[in-house]
Amino acid sequence: MASQGSLLVTGKQLPG
Repeated sequence: MASQGSLLVTGKQLPG
């Protein structure tokens, strides 16, 4: 996943 994709995914999986 790209930087943008990672931010979106991590934002949903990880709190905050």
